[in-house]
Amino acid sequence: MVTKFNDLVNIAVKFGPHDDRKKLLVNCHFDSVYMSPGASDDGLNCAVMLEVLRVLSKRTVSMKRDIIFLFNGAEETSMQGSYAFMKTHSWAEDIFAFLNYDSCGAGGKEILFQASTEHPWMVEIYSKFAKHPFASVVGEELFNYGVIPSYTDYQNFRDLGKLPGLDFAHFTNGYVYHTKYDDINLIDRGVYQNTGDNMLALVKAFTDVTDESFVAEKFDGKKLVYYDFCGLVVFYYSQTTNTILNLAIILLIFYNVLQNTFVITEGLKRVEMMKQLALGFAMPLIGIIMALTSVTIIAFEMKYLSRTMSWFTHGFLLLPLYGLPVVICLVLPMLSLTSYKYSSLCWGKQVQMYMNGILLIINLLFLLGTMAGLRMTFLFFVSLITPSIASSALGFFNRQRSVSTWLLVYMLSFIPHIVNTINMSARILNLFIPLMGRFGPSQNPDLFVGMLFSLVFIYIIIFLIPAFLMIAKPFTLLGALLVIHIVSLTAIIFTPIGFPYCNDPLAPTPQRFSVIHTDRVFYELNSLNESQRGDSGFWIVNFDHNRVWTLEDHVLEVRNGSMKRVCGGDAEFLCGLPFLTVGSVHLRGTSNWISADPPKLLGEGTELTSATKTQINKDTVRFTFEVFAPDRASLILSPSKGYQVSAWSFKTGGPKQAFVIDGRSVYFIYYQHGDKWQFWIDVQNIDANHSEPSLDIAVNGHYQDGSHNLADNFKQFLAQFPSWAEVTAWPASYKAYKFSF
Repeated sequence: MVTKFNDLVNIAVKFGPHDDRKKLLVNCHFDSVYMSPGASDDGLNCAVMLEVLRVLSKRTVSMKRDIIFLFNGAEETSMQGSYAFMKTHSWAEDIFAFLNYDSCGAGGKEILFQASTEHPWMVEIYSKFAKHPFASVVGEELFNYGVIPSYTDYQNFRDLGKLPGLDFAHFTNGYVYHTKYDDINLIDRGVYQNTGDNMLALVKAFTDVTDESFVAEKFDGKKLVYYDFCGLVVFYYSQTTNTILNLAIILLIFYNVLQNTFVITEGLKRVEMMKQLALGFAMPLIGIIMALTSVTIIAFEMKYLSRTMSWFTHGFLLLPLYGLPVVICLVLPMLSLTSYKYSSLCWGKQVQMYMNGILLIINLLFLLGTMAGLRMTFLFFVSLITPSIASSALGFFNRQRSVSTWLLVYMLSFIPHIVNTINMSARILNLFIPLMGRFGPSQNPDLFVGMLFSLVFIYIIIFLIPAFLMIAKPFTLLGALLVIHIVSLTAIIFTPIGFPYCNDPLAPTPQRFSVIHTDRVFYELNSLNESQRGDSGFWIVNFDHNRVWTLEDHVLEVRNGSMKRVCGGDAEFLCGLPFLTVGSVHLRGTSNWISADPPKLLGEGTELTSATKTQINKDTVRFTFEVFAPDRASLILSPSKGYQVSAWSFKTGGPKQAFVIDGRSVYFIYYQHGDKWQFWIDVQNIDANHSEPSLDIAVNGHYQDGSHNLADNFKQFLAQFPSWAEVTAWPASYKAYKFSF
């Protein structure tokens, strides 16, 4: 997406000795999304920055270098504030490092989730001076692989300034992110204290750095692995070191598995020994496959019964809904084989062989992740280092033959794994469960969250399976777990406990909607004022899988069939919708439309005021346009098949294509200013086989000026939405033009 903007406001404060040393940049953004107070995103961090500035101003010890506190005013509009600062401000050339603070939730400790991993000294300073460390490279890898669909100002400082930096964010209670509930009352005072303690300590530490050679130190292209252990200490090392450590543990576990197998199966023939090793590996693997299959079946059952996201408000429902079937499926194959004497080993030794098989399965996954270069494999390393040492000790003292000793030592050795994995799992679920409220309507959230929860749950409990197998009446316990699962499933399907949303003002879990009161005009070919047709209505965009069925008991137009899908078989290009950002285009196929009287549009409107074309050469035509639009607008350009935009007047280093749909290139320009402006584009023929060339251009104006700008019929429509619905609403204008070459 190309952005065009003017007249943005940043507030920058330079504080310190004002010498020639490079400066530290500390950044937050003070703007918020439309209709949200923005207390956590990002007022919280701006407030802490102000307090840090106040404290430093009273510091008696002189600082060794300057700090630039940047309060940028346009992060929510495609990070334009930080872009403008890095591109236009003279101070941007004097920065040696930066700290960026943002939020996607209203509370909790701020996590270091992105770092300039080629600069180990930054994470080293964080590990030494952060008062309450909370860091994980897992977040960075999830960002890099697109699992978390978001960006921060970190990207502009890193890419435009080529600066090393640290990126922090609060993510607890992500339900209120970008909603009317993002209020100061939902942020605990301890959050300010925790963030302030860390920020003040880090700012002091970074400004006290005087050795420029130390600052210039790099890993020469090798990435960094970093993580905290239960918020107590931060570990960091290069990816090469990570690989070496991983391989050492992997080889040690393979050795221990073989040694244990030889001792446990002592006296058996070689063929029988291999059979026992195969059974020990196969039964846990079958259990894992059965567990994940059961999760998939339940997830699709929830979708079929329209009960997805039952855990959205009540996260504890994940345990009976998905956790208990996982336990049953994991244990059943191993328990059946042991109980019905399919093995020649005694019960205790067979359980030991299962443990060998479990370690072998996890170790193979560990090896594959390491070979793939995943830095998050440190999770396996942390989990397996103590069990591998314990297994080596048992072998050294020849204690594998004593089942009771072996079981006690093994269970104790997994305590660090259990503690750390539960801690990490809580972070992951705290992030992803609220995220499902804006994950998009096309994805099955139960499949995603159910699988995520089950994988971490398997990883926590699978090493405890031997203890489960050794209890007196395991089948009775399995039966009890099955009954609890069935009762819970029944309650979720047939009682209100399975309804996903809640309007509790102290803990809201809303369903998100955008409702845009849209006026649409489609103009004749090569015309700026002769309309072919037009209409108006409420464009309803839903952001989760439950879509609008939840509104049937509340909104008359949903209940009586007045609502229809926007995109039909004869739909206009890109469904004729006023997309403000390119990220919303993928929602076109699942959004809905209710015909209504036109909106109230304040101002002079949205339109193309002039259009001319000039033949540049036999293959290229230049179109020159003048546009009038409000302060939030977008342009969508698309030449017909066989043509492309070869040049344009936007200062982007050349045309930037947003995507290709139905064989046509689409170009997206986000515009923030609010007046007349001109631009030109050159459209080039790249395939002579295509005839009747044309150019589609849509001008979209969005009037986000407050509730006074809403028509009475729009207010009446919005009043029908239930209290647990978070509705962002504003009027918009859509003008569609078509020109021949």
